[in-house]
Amino acid sequence: MNRKLKWGLGALIILTIVVAAVILIRDQAKLRQMEADLEAAKQKVEELNSKKQEQPIADNGPPPAEPGYKWVRHGDHWDKVKISEASFKREPLARPKGPPLNIDWGSSKPKVLDWTDPRTAESYRNYYGFYPPTEEDYFKPVQDNFGNWIKHYRNTSVIVKWGKRIGFRPTINQFARYKQLQEDLELARALSFNNEPNPAIQLIEQEIRDLVDNAKGEIPTLLPRDSIYYGDATTPEQDRIIEAEARKALYKRMGIEHLYEFYEIDPYKEIKRR
Repeated sequence: MNRKLKWGLGALIILTIVVAAVILIRDQAKLRQMEADLEAAKQKVEELNSKKQEQPIADNGPPPAEPGYKWVRHGDHWDKVKISEASFKREPLARPKGPPLNIDWGSSKPKVLDWTDPRTAESYRNYYGFYPPTEEDYFKPVQDNFGNWIKHYRNTSVIVKWGKRIGFRPTINQFARYKQLQEDLELARALSFNNEPNPAIQLIEQEIRDLVDNAKGEIPTLLPRDSIYYGDATTPEQDRIIEAEARKALYKRMGIEHLYEFYEIDPYKEIKRR
């Protein structure tokens, strides 16, 4: 009995050793296969990166950008960015040396200009009100009927003929107060259950009248208006967007951009005084 037990234990030990050896050999084979697969994947990635670096950038440029945007190349692709003066970094101009240059910028006669002389750019700025265009910030200077010079960028429209009138021209804070008073007045009228004079409504109406009377200034008239455009061909829908941007730019030049929607989106709105 003891001999059988010993033989049984010995066989069990041998079997355990054999199984462990088989598992160890199998795991090592799997590990070697994983290492081989990983090395093959690394080589594949390196080959793809090498081909991507060697591939030349297409000479064909991107499609025309939307009005107010332009395409900028970054490596092997193009990004669409909004055109704005703040997006262009200018190197500081050296201090002009010598007396200012007397250049007749309004003359149509050909001019021989030395743009390496900082005084040329200063003379340009003194006449137009802004520095000359650059390759990155290219525009055409145009003049409106009031003598104001405007930067005209490609694929945009500029209003060059327009009129002025005296009207409601509140500051940003005054306009915010005006809109709040209108909301308060509407609520007070909704809560009034009869047509008898309401002191609360009368106080709000009087404050609105006082605000309107004290916030007078120049605002653009709706007519007449003439605009000019230069750039790529456009669709009727693009024309409407471009003209809306031109009207908004007019209000911005006048310093009343916050009143654009008040007058232009609903152009026949009348100021409620009662």
